[in-house]
Amino acid sequence: MELLRGLGLTHLADRYPHELSGGQQQRIALARALAPDPRLLLLDEPFSALDIAVREDLQRDLRRLQAARRLPVLYVTHRLEDAFAVGHRLAVMREGVVEQVGSIEEVARLPSNRHVARIVGLRNLFQARVSASTVEALVLDWEGLRLEAPAAPLPPGTPVTAYIRPEEVKVLYPGRPLSEAVRRNRVEGRILERRPRAHQHWLLVALPNGGEMEVSFSPRLYSALPLQPGSVVELSIRPEGVVVLNPHAAEEP
Repeated sequence: MELLRGLGLTHLADRYPHELSGGQQQRIALARALAPDPRLLLLDEPFSALDIAVREDLQRDLRRLQAARRLPVLYVTHRLEDAFAVGHRLAVMREGVVEQVGSIEEVARLPSNRHVARIVGLRNLFQARVSASTVEALVLDWEGLRLEAPAAPLPPGTPVTAYIRPEEVKVLYPGRPLSEAVRRNRVEGRILERRPRAHQHWLLVALPNGGEMEVSFSPRLYSALPLQPGSVVELSIRPEGVVVLNPHAAEEP
C-alpha cells in the first residue's frame, strides 16, 4: 500500500486493468516492479506510448522514488528527452558497443564522435579542416567558409568535426554598428524555413558553401526584420560557440 500511496494510486487499488488509463497502468507496472524491493531496476522504453503531460508526471515519480530508495535505475530509451529528464549518467550505444559514458552534461557538451553527437541532438554539425592555429584562435575551413574557434593544439590540415548550437547564431541588423562580439564569423545566407514556436523561434538558413545553419532565438528578438523564407540575412557566430570535437571523430562513419 505504501507504493500505491507514493505513486498516487490508492484510489485505484480495487480496479481491474481494463478500468485503468494508460498512465495509471504504467504506474501500476512501476509499483509491481518495485514491490520485491529490487537492488536494480531495468526499464525499457517504459513511457514511450504516453502523451507528454502523463510522461512528465511519471518521470517525476520515478526520480522521486529513485532518490527515496537510493535505487540504481537502468533506463533504456531512444528518446533523448527521457534520458535528460530522468538520467544522471548517459551511455550511448551503437550496434551493441558502448561509444561514450559520462554525465549527461559531459556527453551533451563534448560527444566523442559524430554518431554520439547526433544521438544527443546536436545541431549544425559539420566537418572541416584546420587552416591555421594560433594562441588566439583555431581557424577552420568548412568547405570554403572560414570560422574561428577557441584555440586548441591542432596543426593545420587536421580534419575535425565541430558543431554550433542554434542559440549561438545571431542575426545581424543591416546598417547597424557591430560590437566586438559579433564582428567575427559572419556569413550571409538565405532563409529556407521559419517555424514560430512558443518559447523559441527557429530558422533554417542556406549558406554559400552549400551547408545549412539552424538558428534559434527568443520571439522577442528580431521583430523588425523580415525573417521569411527567401529573405537574405547576415549571421554571426561567436568563436566560443564553435565547439571542436575529438579530431579523430572526423574520420569515423
